Amino acid sequence: MIVIGLGFGDEGKGLTTSYLCSTVENPLVVRFNGGHQAGHTVVKDGVRHVFSSFGAGSLYKVPSYLSHYCTLFPKAVINEFYELVEVKSVQPRLIVNPLCPVTTPYDLAHNQIIEDERGTLRHGSVGVGFGATIQRQEDYFKLFVKDLAFPNIIKAKLNNISKYYGISLHKEEIDTFLDDCKHVMEIIEVMDYKEMRDYSNTGWDVILEGAQGVLLDQDHGFFPNVTRSNTTTKNAIEVWQKLAIVPSCPPAIYYVTRTYQTRHGAGYMSNEDNINLINNEDETNVSHGYQGDFRIGSLDPEMLNYALTTDALNHHIPKNYYPFKKHLVVTCMDQFPISIATLKHHLHTEFESILVSHGPDRNDITLYKGEKELQL
Repeated sequence: MIVIGLGFGDEGKGLTTSYLCSTVENPLVVRFNGGHQAGHTVVKDGVRHVFSSFGAGSLYKVPSYLSHYCTLFPKAVINEFYELVEVKSVQPRLIVNPLCPVTTPYDLAHNQIIEDERGTLRHGSVGVGFGATIQRQEDYFKLFVKDLAFPNIIKAKLNNISKYYGISLHKEEIDTFLDDCKHVMEIIEVMDYKEMRDYSNTGWDVILEGAQGVLLDQDHGFFPNVTRSNTTTKNAIEVWQKLAIVPSCPPAIYYVTRTYQTRHGAGYMSNEDNINLINNEDETNVSHGYQGDFRIGSLDPEMLNYALTTDALNHHIPKNYYPFKKHLVVTCMDQFPISIATLKHHLHTEFESILVSHGPDRNDITLYKGEKELQL
């Protein structure tokens, strides 16, 4: 199963992922893009957590796997691990691909310097170094998770990364990062795709959890206000093929949208209508020093159709594969109720099912069974 956001992020992918974990016997949540800039909110028995480096099934003891398309920031993993253990009483399990890029303090510093220099023309970056990490890796100044087992290798590569950016950091900051690298290797497990397939005799029920949304895709979003990753099924299908025991049966796709349009930070929105929300006191997304304001507007079917059409172009599978089954998940019905029947009428894609969420807990998700026609 693949979970894809149809907007600019913040659609409810964490909630959907958590729900899908309850529908299978041996779930494994796999992140196929993004890094610790993600923020996926899950509520279980009144316990609320915003997942960043761990998969959104962790409150339910579902292991997480970071693919080689994700980044890992040691400090973020450590902080979230201990929050889950000490505050949420959960023992999370995080498995990481050895070729997962590592975010360094230099990436954070560069990211924030660049955004500060842009002033009012900021791109809407979260300021935690994700995009900088990806660009640095593409420029061959690479640091992988596999390198973290070798302290002297880390030091040598950090020295080159410092020259790459032209940034010098205090020795204490670098020493802390080196300590974090050692500590994080005590928390995570490192396995490549073959090891993951071999590890589970019965095969994982893989749930691929996307970060951000299709409208932030680096190839199909509104440049320059995009993320440095592919947020469509492009990466997800490739990763799934590497993990799948039966690769000829493709995963179902669950497309997620709120009942209203959102965007966090700068960039295009088709509208910013003054809509009145209720029951949104615990909204995870708030104004952020680097990312900017959290903006909302009424749902735009054209934007949804664009996202669905765009994603369909990434379904590259052999001809002998079965076709994809597509589902729609509509969240935040408790905040801004809309007519699902009217929404369905405006969308060009046929769905196997439509799921509707009336709250933040996965138990709040129900199957849509029809309603009288109303105006959207």
